[in-house]
Amino acid sequence: MRKLINRFLLVLFSSLSSEIYSQAIVDIEQIRKNGEIGIFKSADLLLASSSGNEDRSDIKLGINYVNNSDKNEFMVTINKSERKKDKAIEDEAFFTHIRYLKKLPKNKFDVEGYVQRSENPFQSYSIRDIAGIGLRFKLFQNSKFGVSVLDEKEESLLGIKTATTRVNFYLSRPFVFAENNLNISLFYQPKVTSFSEDYKTSLVATYNIEISELFNIKINYSNSLDSMPPDNAGKRDSSISTSFEYKF
Repeated sequence: MRKLINRFLLVLFSSLSSEIYSQAIVDIEQIRKNGEIGIFKSADLLLASSSGNEDRSDIKLGINYVNNSDKNEFMVTINKSERKKDKAIEDEAFFTHIRYLKKLPKNKFDVEGYVQRSENPFQSYSIRDIAGIGLRFKLFQNSKFGVSVLDEKEESLLGIKTATTRVNFYLSRPFVFAENNLNISLFYQPKVTSFSEDYKTSLVATYNIEISELFNIKINYSNSLDSMPPDNAGKRDSSISTSFEYKF
């Protein structure tokens, strides 16, 4: 039954992912190995192509490094995406995220800080930089709740620059489905002076199918909402992707 479910999911999501994968949100919670001790290194690769009236090819490469001890946790992830149309590069995207967590064993929370840069024409902005610091709480059944204050600087494809201070709330919980890990995270990021008018929300879910100790197949679904998107872009964005992960 487990193999049958996994095969069905792979066929389903592989058929859906080729056109919209480039908008996928990187799943930080799945990468960071929170609570695990050791050094973890991995690479993710996604390839997709289509042909007909237009020949398109897409590639996404991600490198992840995690170093966790009983006192601290550190992670960095770097991702590069490229889309070609008739052998010419149509769009490129870049994403990097660095996060550090200081454990406080006698408390029900830890302290964490992070910086992030993304260059993503797929989501209608040229550059988005964020830096934040906050608390991460341990809840029931391995669930985690985080709250932080972040500084956000964006530049749209039309060159419009904005600077915003936001509060970042997130809830993350792992599940087990068909003997594989499924991690679901929810994010809500309102502007500190306008909670109801200027906000971003996102849902990220990653299902890991373990093939061997070194090789996984990951199915990622993300859905995001930006109440004030750049350059009059659409407010909602969703993605389904299937990628290969190699741990080394």
